[in-house]
Amino acid sequence: MGGKPKQTPRTKNNVKPSSSSRSAELLGTAPTFVGFSAHSDFGLIPFAPGFATAELPDTFDASITPQYQLILKKMSKKDPMTKKKALQELINLISHSELEEMKTILPLWPKFYHNLASDPEHNVRELTQTVLHLLVSKCKKTIAPYLKQLIPVWLASHFDNYAPAASIASACFTETFTNRIREVCLHCRYEIIDYAIRNLTFHTPATLSPGKNLTSEEAEQKFQRIVISSLKELSFFVEHTAGSDEQKQIQESLQKLLSHQKFWSFAKNKLNAVRAAWFELMYNMVMYHADAVSPQKNQLIMLSFQNIGESDPLVAPHASNY
Repeated sequence: MGGKPKQTPRTKNNVKPSSSSRSAELLGTAPTFVGFSAHSDFGLIPFAPGFATAELPDTFDASITPQYQLILKKMSKKDPMTKKKALQELINLISHSELEEMKTILPLWPKFYHNLASDPEHNVRELTQTVLHLLVSKCKKTIAPYLKQLIPVWLASHFDNYAPAASIASACFTETFTNRIREVCLHCRYEIIDYAIRNLTFHTPATLSPGKNLTSEEAEQKFQRIVISSLKELSFFVEHTAGSDEQKQIQESLQKLLSHQKFWSFAKNKLNAVRAAWFELMYNMVMYHADAVSPQKNQLIMLSFQNIGESDPLVAPHASNY
């Protein structure tokens, strides 16, 4: 009685890590990380609507070495050459750093990763995936508290339209989780679905690039790239979580997406790659979550008939699957 109330512990740079016991087990102990315990906390990390372009810090925790701080500041710049040089310097620094040094930047890395993994410059995206690969391979379980923050963008990066960036992201993911990809998807299911739904229903070219010196064409290209990767990420997720005990919860989340008319507009998008990704996702939805699609079945049937004569080789195989 009379004592001070307990306060919630603070974390460096005011970044709150996710519940990480299950994440740590997933990350295992070797360069190829495996595991997850039998139970986990699936609490949703509260990403803001601007999640894809998280605000980067102006100041850094004193525990971060001056060398790391300088590189992080360079990575915050708008100039693509400055960012590329900073990422190359970061790769070199991480390669020669001890774990204790790298641990200090982990709370900040998700924000940088979210921004740089969707950068308009393809070389920046490629270097960003290389940094992630290095951090995961060297930090191992230490990165577990931030896994749920990284997974949505990491998984979406598998489908980057720049092949080297996509290849590095995919290889790192596979090496890290080997035969536990299904469990990773289930562990981070709320974060993956939330990220994709925000991109497909909330975001526009303007909201994905606030305050950035992008031309309208660059902003549109970035938006299209994120839409395609989000559609393909969801398709991957639906396929890899089929038949799980969490099907009902997943279906409820997917119904929110299916009830949004903006989502259906992608079926008529002028870009063939967008339409192909949309029909591929809907095919997997019908295959594994037919009940979720049922309320919109008439709309889907109409779209399918309208695309029977589709001749584009990218779209046709997916549009004719129904």
